[in-house]
Amino acid sequence: MSRLSSFASAFLLLTALPAIGQWSALDPTFGQNGYVHLNTSGQSHGSSGVVLPDDRVVVAGSLIINNDFWAAVARFLPDGSPDPTFGAGGVDSVDVGGTMGYVVDMARQPDGRLLLLSSSSTFYLVLRILPDGGIDQSFGSNGVSVFPGGMGYVPVAVALQADGKVLVTGRYNSNSTSGSRTLLYRLNADGSLDTGFGINGSVQQDIGTLGREYPADVLVLPDGDLLMAGNVAYGTFGATQFPYFFARYTPDGTLDNTFGTGGLLLDSLGTDLYLIMTELIGQTNGGWVAAGGVAEGDSTRCAVARFLPNGMLDPAFASDGVRTLVQPGRQFQGVSIAQRSDGSILFGGWAENVMGVDYVEFVGHLEANGTIDTAYGGPTGMQVLDPAAFDNHLRYGITGVLAQSTDKLVGISDIEYGGTTGRQLTVFRVEQLATGVQERETLAGLEVWPVPVHDVLFVRCPSALGPDARLQVLDVQGRLVHGERIGPMPTGGTVQLN
Repeated sequence: MSRLSSFASAFLLLTALPAIGQWSALDPTFGQNGYVHLNTSGQSHGSSGVVLPDDRVVVAGSLIINNDFWAAVARFLPDGSPDPTFGAGGVDSVDVGGTMGYVVDMARQPDGRLLLLSSSSTFYLVLRILPDGGIDQSFGSNGVSVFPGGMGYVPVAVALQADGKVLVTGRYNSNSTSGSRTLLYRLNADGSLDTGFGINGSVQQDIGTLGREYPADVLVLPDGDLLMAGNVAYGTFGATQFPYFFARYTPDGTLDNTFGTGGLLLDSLGTDLYLIMTELIGQTNGGWVAAGGVAEGDSTRCAVARFLPNGMLDPAFASDGVRTLVQPGRQFQGVSIAQRSDGSILFGGWAENVMGVDYVEFVGHLEANGTIDTAYGGPTGMQVLDPAAFDNHLRYGITGVLAQSTDKLVGISDIEYGGTTGRQLTVFRVEQLATGVQERETLAGLEVWPVPVHDVLFVRCPSALGPDARLQVLDVQGRLVHGERIGPMPTGGTVQLN
């Protein structure tokens, strides 16, 4: 880190939020100035999305109309404009009654039909939408499959097996003393409950002794086994601990005894160091990549971890299996990940209470082996979404990250537009995503990035610099905008200028 004068340091604290990463530019060829939002009579919320083979983007969420939640799907053309061939003007919504249309996840079938997972406080619901909109009446009962439960049922994720069967995971409150438990159930391709799975179609799992269990995602592994992942609060690790868990099942819903201890694995990263999981991506070798955060004390750092098929951290990824980003002391949370065609990883999330700002959103890029792409986002590998790019509207955090075939990052967020528009589901695309190689230039023997520069400039010195070496930054009109001594610096040294 370069040394700044006392005045410059004070100015940095007031203005340069992107000290956690550089500002991110939105792609002006997408939507209107890089983003597009629903403009409905009520408010809307986005939860998940998929990219179609032709680069159209499908986003699932909810419309909020007169305090009722309607399940909703929006489809956008590759340039971000609404797809007029889907639903009504690119949006399709279904009123399933009361609060039951709050959609939390989506899966796409090979034939283009969409599975939406939603719930009320007492039911899990899976809805199926036709490829061009409209409820699929052949699924369940009039397009909806209902799993009856009880108070405190919370759906989390839906996944699709190769045979068309549908997996749903979530949690439920078993009673006031033992807390929440995991739930995994399976539907046949027609939406009926698969009674041959688990016990009469479901598995209710007790992961940790006297713990509260919070499943995050479910995967279908290459060998047909099923993997559920999440975290347990309390349990055998003590009242203040939050270890992660994996539960692996055979295709019929019984625990796979070849995995962990009796099919279960419960672990942490170290003493008072916990990996909080939010989303998984399966790997062709049978392993998986997890997004989330590393919790240590009162701080959380964004994290991406890779696991081997046996549930152990993969030492070939980021040297110890976990890549944490940003220093402790800030509330960062990785929310979503996507994998590019070259195996590298896109991630997105939010940061809370950073330098006086309630929420900021960030996106980032890791190489396939977990190395931080410093050319994309500086030392953290992150780019912070510039509030000005969204006309300074209040934002509520990234809920999804997708990769188009061009490897560009598409994000899903909720933004408050005020007035009669209110809070709306918003889709944006980041301008520069193909790794930062083309963002670098060699000037005066120094490697500098990003080019053009906004608030933060990184300089790498291929050869050592003496103690009197200085760097001046000029604008396009030749005016001095920044000057600083950067020596002495060893061969290969890097300095950050703010």
